[in-house]
Amino acid sequence: MANQQRQARVITNLRGRDGSTTAEIAIPVTRAKEVRNADFYKTSFARKRNGSIPVFTLTTAEAFTDVLASMGRHIPAADETAAMLWAVDADFVIQYLSGGTAWTTPTVKDAINANAYDVRFVSFNGKLWIFANTATDRGQLWDGSTVRRIGLATPSAPTGADTGTPGVALAATLRYYRVRYERRSGSTVIARSEASSSLSFTPSGSNTHVRITKPSSLSEGETHWSVEISIDNSVWWIVTTGIAVGTTTYDDNTTVDNLPSTLSQVAGEHTAPVSAKYGVVDGNRMLLAGAWESTTYTSRVWFTARIGTSAGDDERVPNSVDNQFYVDLDEKDGDFITALAGPFEGMPIVFKYRHIWGLRPTGSVSQPYQPIIISKLVGAVRQELTVMAEDENGNPALYFWSHRGPYRYGIHGLQFCGEDLRDILETVNLDASTVVGFAVHHTDKHQIWWWLSTEDVDSPELILVFDTRLGEADEDNHVRDGWSTFDGTNADARCAVMFSNTLGSSMSRDLKPYIGYDTGSVLLKADTGDLDNSEPYAGYVTLPEQHLAGLTQKCQVDQIIVLGSSGLHTFNVDLHRDYGCEPRQDTVAMAAETADQRRSQVPFEAAFQADAKSVGLRIGDICPISYPWELDAIVIQYESREAIAP
Repeated sequence: MANQQRQARVITNLRGRDGSTTAEIAIPVTRAKEVRNADFYKTSFARKRNGSIPVFTLTTAEAFTDVLASMGRHIPAADETAAMLWAVDADFVIQYLSGGTAWTTPTVKDAINANAYDVRFVSFNGKLWIFANTATDRGQLWDGSTVRRIGLATPSAPTGADTGTPGVALAATLRYYRVRYERRSGSTVIARSEASSSLSFTPSGSNTHVRITKPSSLSEGETHWSVEISIDNSVWWIVTTGIAVGTTTYDDNTTVDNLPSTLSQVAGEHTAPVSAKYGVVDGNRMLLAGAWESTTYTSRVWFTARIGTSAGDDERVPNSVDNQFYVDLDEKDGDFITALAGPFEGMPIVFKYRHIWGLRPTGSVSQPYQPIIISKLVGAVRQELTVMAEDENGNPALYFWSHRGPYRYGIHGLQFCGEDLRDILETVNLDASTVVGFAVHHTDKHQIWWWLSTEDVDSPELILVFDTRLGEADEDNHVRDGWSTFDGTNADARCAVMFSNTLGSSMSRDLKPYIGYDTGSVLLKADTGDLDNSEPYAGYVTLPEQHLAGLTQKCQVDQIIVLGSSGLHTFNVDLHRDYGCEPRQDTVAMAAETADQRRSQVPFEAAFQADAKSVGLRIGDICPISYPWELDAIVIQYESREAIAP
């Protein structure tokens, strides 16, 4: 007879779920088979996640008519309490929340007319760039008062005519004129257009001036215009600038032997950005990639001028004989660009579906970046599935979802993070017709939330949560641990963004996930309360099969002890022996004995009498009753019994 002394298996310090294998014996005691609707924040075992509340019960003037498709957070200045929440629904209704709880519908220059789920928002130089599909091949931004086009279009050529005032007549010598439009705030030039095509004009020889009439308005918020002159249609001088657009003509008396002293900028220096799909800020410039209307260059990255070099730097993409502000990254290889991210260690990161490139700063004015290849095996599935976060030591790390699953790029290079998700990776629907997935970095909890479509569903219905403090590389350089899963109402979503927990004239600095629910016009604030939009949800932990007495002996399980938070919650404990035999169920009430009691340690009888080769256990709350809970440890008390007979 085997030694019958009672022993205890203490299960604590849980570090994540492990779906890498169906051989449960290979799962270490610090991992569970599944952690559902629970995470590892401030606990040694697991805690039930928080729920969500409807935001539109807290706000007014919502005009959305369909599901929210894209959202963004904009900081117009250095003060985060002035944050704005922007949202677009599937009917292309765009609104923002700013300085209070009333939504505002801005007037946009070019209406969004397609791909609502791919609208992106990026803050740059106090403005909000809106990357969206419109009928015009021009980017748009919010400048604090209106949504307008970025930069200025190239105007048409001016017209000219002889005009005279007393004085010396201009010689009848061929000359050329062109104009530019400007957008100014006071004396500051916010944007400048490319020069128009030229007007060739020969004065009559009997008039003193040439009257230049500005071309048709651009209707892009231009406030001023300027005049330039050339005698060979090649080298150009600036005649005058800062003419208010309300003044339609300028009378010029420049002679060909007394030209102005200031040369005009070369052609291409004030090229307006195209309607790009992606953007990322690198210090004092914006990088752009993809184009909704211009599909010729699917692997090109453009970048604006460095702020402080000329007029309107944040709204121009120089493309001249002096500067070519773009790089091409293996056009027609590795598919097309799918995301921009970073910078990481000073490098913006460019993703294609199966490539990763870094853009290393060169210090050169004319060629600011040198592309370097990071991987030609994996890339990112979607912009919204890339997030900047941290590794377990607090070092910056870039996380992204590839066609193989989650990766991170950090100080230790490229690392696969999905080994514990093998069971789920097989089900991810990369061909989802609506939304494959998206992610947010819940900074305060050191978590990344990944929403994903699985099986044949075309929009997300599962959240994979990664605790960045727990994920560590193993001997194969695979990042293990830290994973749990959420489902329920919060997982049924089309988009998400981190935004202020408290809305008002001063937006709070602590952030919560805001979720665009996948049915109706519903916005939820997650990580709040005990219910999902008034609906209960169950949280539980499923442990791998425990061979308590080893692989050669049976055991008797006498008692199980649950240590966790005191409260109104009651746990369901599901037991079985020998991989599914003899299922049993019990309940454990965690009520406090006194008002000051914070933790309850509650035993219950398991009573598998001397015939268990192994024991499986799942513990969770009773749905539809929903209360918060924390688990600190599970203790299984057992006695070793006879050997397993043939």
